[in-house]
Amino acid sequence: MNDIEIIIWDDDAGRIHIMEPNLRVALRKRGLDARIQTNCEPPLLARHGLTGNTPAIQVNGGDFWRHTAGEAISADQFEALLGKLQSRGLLD
Repeated sequence: MNDIEIIIWDDDAGRIHIMEPNLRVALRKRGLDARIQTNCEPPLLARHGLTGNTPAIQVNGGDFWRHTAGEAISADQFEALLGKLQSRGLLD
């Protein structure tokens, strides 16, 4: 069982459907396994201050990571994020 939980927060279901496979590719390249969740509920996005600032990625309940508002995150961008988190000892 893995201890990594990643949540993709976005108000656009189309972007979520693009990003989820991209995240899986990046995880596989890094040799990681994670439980992936998505959240697109407007009240929760608003509660976390994410309205208009999506997509956002949350890893293990920590801070939100954003790349470019309104744009899907590519596999390479996810891999770069995972690499940074691994180098800081926040994943494995």
